[in-house]
Formats: sequence, C-alpha cells, structure tokens
Amino acid sequence: ETDPNAGNNSAVTSSVVAPPFTVASNPKAITDVHGGTTNTVSVTLRGAGTMEVRLLGGDAGPIDSIVLAGTDNSSSLTIQVKRGPHGDGFVNIGSIVGSGSLRSINGKALNVTGAGIQLGGSLGTLNVNALHNSSLRVGGQIKLANVRMFTASMIVATQVGSVRIGTIPTTDNGGQEFGVLAGQAKGTVSVTSPRLRWKIATSPDQHLGDFHVKQ
Repeated sequence: ETDPNAGNNSAVTSSVVAPPFTVASNPKAITDVHGGTTNTVSVTLRGAGTMEVRLLGGDAGPIDSIVLAGTDNSSSLTIQVKRGPHGDGFVNIGSIVGSGSLRSINGKALNVTGAGIQLGGSLGTLNVNALHNSSLRVGGQIKLANVRMFTASMIVATQVGSVRIGTIPTTDNGGQEFGVLAGQAKGTVSVTSPRLRWKIATSPDQHLGDFHVKQ
C-alpha cells in the first residue's frame, strides 16, 4: 500500500551505553555488568572501601581494570562477589593499578588474570583466590601475600615478609612455575601443595631471570 504522507513516519531503536564506573570516596557497593564488555572501574579510596561485583552472566572477567586514586597506608579495598544465576561466585579482574600504598586488598573470590596488581607504594596484606599468569608488583614492601592458587605468576617488591600459597599447579613437564623477587633477602615463601618452603634470597642484579630462592 502506498504511503501518501512520508513526513509522519518514525522509527525507534535503543541501546545501552556503559561508561567506566567512577566511584566517590569509600565505595560501599558497585554493581558491575556481566562479561563481554570492556569495563574500567575508577575508585577514589580513602580508608576502607568495599566493592560489590554482581555476576549477571557468569564468571568470565567482568572487570578489565580497577584504577585506584587517593590511597595511602590506611586504605583497604575489599571485593565481594554476588553470585548470579550462571556464575560460580568467582570474579576475574585483569589489573588493579594505583600510584599510592594500600593497607590491604581482600577478595576471597578474586582471580587476578591479566596485567596484575601494580602499586607505586607498599602493600600490607593481599588475600586473593588466584594469581593466574599475572604479577604482583609494588614499589615498596609487601608484608603478607595469601594466594590460594598461584599459576605462572610473579611477585616483585623491595622486601617481602611472607608469601603463603595454597596450590601451585603442576606444569606439562612435571614442574611448578612461580617466582618471587625481593630487593632485600628477608621473608619466606611457603606452599601447601606441594609442600614446600623457602627463605627469600636477593637477586644481585634485580633481573627476574636471575632471581633464586633457597631452602
């Protein structure tokens, strides 16, 4: 049928625009969307803050990067995961980056799977589920790092107090891959499975490939 008046025609479409999250000081809860999109969470953190991640579409990497600002030795970041209808309660985060220090990073359901945790200052305590093909690098010292699963990852700091690892998976050639680099020969590395324990030794030239640990 011919339309005698084309001027009154119309069409409607809709879409969702998801800009990076920007959160004020001391966030109490942030709801993140499901995986499949590029997400950067910017957080200005003073004191203690809690980030809530809701897994709406499974557990596949809903957050690419968390960028921290305003942190100091009194700041702590806690990441809580709310299980969605298809998720298993774990969240993958590519990187946590900040120029300052942190008292703690806590996330029992947090898997760091990309560029890793990079802080310009020091870190008191790290409690995460996994460091997977990732790294923990700080400009100062690390007092304690608790990681349930440590897969082909690296920890770098001027001084490390204690690294406690639950499991280091066995590689195809029957070995375990991990590394800890410290500017000062202090601290210990302990693994529950396989049961291992080392004292941290200093790398003379500070290159990762030349770092050694001794039992």
